[in-house]
Amino acid sequence: MNDFDFEYCIAPVSFATFVEQYWDKEPCVVHRNDPAYFRNLFSLSELDRYVHLIRSDKDPLSIILANVRNPPHADKILGPDGNIESHLVMNAYHQGDTVVFMRMHRFWLPLAKMARTWESLFRHRVTANAYLTPPNSQGLDPHYEKHNVVAIQLHGSKTWEVFPARLPCSIVNSHVPPSEITSPGRKIQLNAGDVLYLPRGVIHRATASQETSLHLCIFVTVYRWLDLLTAAIESAALDEITLRQAIPPGTLLDPQATGHLSAKFDELVRSLPEMLRLRKGIQAAERKFLLEQQPLPDSRIPNLIQLDAIGLNTNVFRYPGTFCSITSDEDAAEITFSGNFLNAPLNTMPALKFIVENKEFCVNQLPGNLRDDAKIVLVRRLVKEGLLGIRS
Repeated sequence: MNDFDFEYCIAPVSFATFVEQYWDKEPCVVHRNDPAYFRNLFSLSELDRYVHLIRSDKDPLSIILANVRNPPHADKILGPDGNIESHLVMNAYHQGDTVVFMRMHRFWLPLAKMARTWESLFRHRVTANAYLTPPNSQGLDPHYEKHNVVAIQLHGSKTWEVFPARLPCSIVNSHVPPSEITSPGRKIQLNAGDVLYLPRGVIHRATASQETSLHLCIFVTVYRWLDLLTAAIESAALDEITLRQAIPPGTLLDPQATGHLSAKFDELVRSLPEMLRLRKGIQAAERKFLLEQQPLPDSRIPNLIQLDAIGLNTNVFRYPGTFCSITSDEDAAEITFSGNFLNAPLNTMPALKFIVENKEFCVNQLPGNLRDDAKIVLVRRLVKEGLLGIRS
């Protein structure tokens, strides 16, 4: 099945061209006269099934409503038992509300696989929302975002107005009052099968045409130099007590604070180059990236049932799209993978390195000085925690 990798989605633009000309710089639009191009990703006919799938999800942001003309009440789609009800969702739609299906990659396998393939390319976090908009309606006022946006039109059409960036490479989300937009916008009509990329900070708004519109927004939430520096400083603070010490009591809201702190602050800034280690910063950022990933919503229960049957001759595999990395200190090793991690004795490092480097193997192939029973225990733990599956 097509996992809708990024290059498929932006074809005929190549990834190299996209990075060079558009990434974090300029909008990119791809028109294609092919309404069925994203047919197997998500469709209008699957909306009711999706609502039923998430109806009991207690996350208040599973579905939100948007309407620039008449701001809707969030609870209007909830039934007496607090669950999301399909007929109430459609009532909201018929009243002119745009229905936003948030973070669909948590539940919808094609979108989960798509997000994972994009993450394997970008190595930034990827999430997916869908927007169902009534004819001639606009859900959101002009705004810009702190993540890169890829809009994929699935049904109907929408006209996007794209304005110059208010804050290039933005680190915040912000609405922009229409009265503050002084430059004329570029109008781009997306039909089913078309794609629009918007860099961070670019102001935009979208209005549906005379028919129902359904589009996806794929958000690429980037790890910035700011995040890498922060991770490096936090890692250095584990070894440097000066970075862990509290600023003096009473400092905040004190008009004289700058004068009181300037000498110590300047001293810390001068010493930072000696404290910071790029590798530690990258490792901390990698761990955060992996732990923020969620396992794909596929079936792993059969593997858990077979845990006791794992032996030296069992063939296992790393789940497709599952990243992992290993670190160690003087006492233990850690393997971190999508949404989880496992601490293990230090002598498992050769075996863990082998697992990171091999997508499929037999338990008895694990290297190092592990006893046979220790190899089996390690693999069983990694199957239980969701990194490995059993090859039948």
